[in-house]
Amino acid sequence: EHDGEPTQVIVSMGDVAAGACVQVSDLRGTDRTQVDDAIASVVRTGFDLAVDLPIRVTVLRVDDSRWAVVIAVHHHAIDDWSTPAMLSDLSSAYSARVDNVAPQWSPLSASYAQYAVWQRTVLGDGTDPASELAAHLDYWCSTLADAPDESIITPDRPRRTHPTHEGRDVSFVLDDDV
Repeated sequence: EHDGEPTQVIVSMGDVAAGACVQVSDLRGTDRTQVDDAIASVVRTGFDLAVDLPIRVTVLRVDDSRWAVVIAVHHHAIDDWSTPAMLSDLSSAYSARVDNVAPQWSPLSASYAQYAVWQRTVLGDGTDPASELAAHLDYWCSTLADAPDESIITPDRPRRTHPTHEGRDVSFVLDDDV
């Protein structure tokens, strides 16, 4: 935050490595409930974006030959399109390290920061009525003017009055060959 306004901070790779929250816990000899509780703790712990990097990784040693990797990422730091890229990079890094080499990635043609600057240049300022962004905003504001405040589509059950934050876990085991 700067003068009461949210401010983007681009963290250097060196600072990411120094500030990354990666924990390793040895849970050998515990039961499944304790493993599940450890996973839930990682996922449910909030982020203080004023000081924390928006990603947290915990590696849990479940038994002598099994590990669980839990990755919690703040929703401002990743989206549905970025998640497969992150997991692909993680898989590439893991495979390289198994082969005892450093992962090899090609540099990106543009950073997100460069894209954001380009986008602002093309679209202009939303407060400038002559800008393309202002035209887009006007279009969507008028198009959605009569839309309900929230979706009322609930085909399988009535909407609950209070969020429950309930979800489901789907557990599965991969063969050692996989």
